[in-house]
Amino acid sequence: LQLAHEHLDSLYRKLQPGVHTLTWGSMNLDAYLHRIRYSVASLSDLCERVGRAADEKVDGNMRTVRGARLLEVGVPLPRSFTVDDFVRTQRDHVARQVRVVARCSGEAEETLQAIVTQMRLFTMESRSPPTDHAHHTHHMRGSRALTAAPLPS
Repeated sequence: LQLAHEHLDSLYRKLQPGVHTLTWGSMNLDAYLHRIRYSVASLSDLCERVGRAADEKVDGNMRTVRGARLLEVGVPLPRSFTVDDFVRTQRDHVARQVRVVARCSGEAEETLQAIVTQMRLFTMESRSPPTDHAHHTHHMRGSRALTAAPLPS
């Protein structure tokens, strides 16, 4: 939350001239509006990408972890089995589940680290604003990376 708070504070500071200084007759009103639209679109794009990564990578992997069963029951065996067969079957099953859980938690951790890195590196000033709004809207929707640290796909 602290990372998002910093970006919202930055946007709030950008809005201040429109609240305190600019009037409808101000000469630089168009430039101000352009910068605000660009900043809001940039922050919105970041939020969408972070949300998508969290939904797809983190939540998806955590659903897999929640579904992992450490005890394999109801395994059809061709014959009756001994305690040693049961223990061996369970040990193999647990080893497979541990690998799945380790992979999923590793992917989720990697994604969260990428999100934190991207949130830290993101600035609304990271690129100069486009010259027209139509180009800006198209460019922001097509952009997947605003910083040098893209989220994992």
